[in-house]
Amino acid sequence: MNLDDMIILLFGKPLVFWLGLIVLAFFIIQVTLGILMTVGKKYGLLKYHKLNALILCIILLIHIFYGLSLYFNLHL
Repeated sequence: MNLDDMIILLFGKPLVFWLGLIVLAFFIIQVTLGILMTVGKKYGLLKYHKLNALILCIILLIHIFYGLSLYFNLHL
């Protein structure tokens, strides 16, 4: 299988790029929720903080494994 066959394009950019942007957005949300909980605005943000951390980890693992599979030319 050729490397060009493994790269999925969305709007002209590879899927790894879009997954990286999603990970960055979830990371910014995670930090913002943590800061809001620390400052004192505790509007039940802990459940959203935990849920965001779970989603962030899942998308991050997909991003890492897909990027490494492209880099090392692994066929998944």
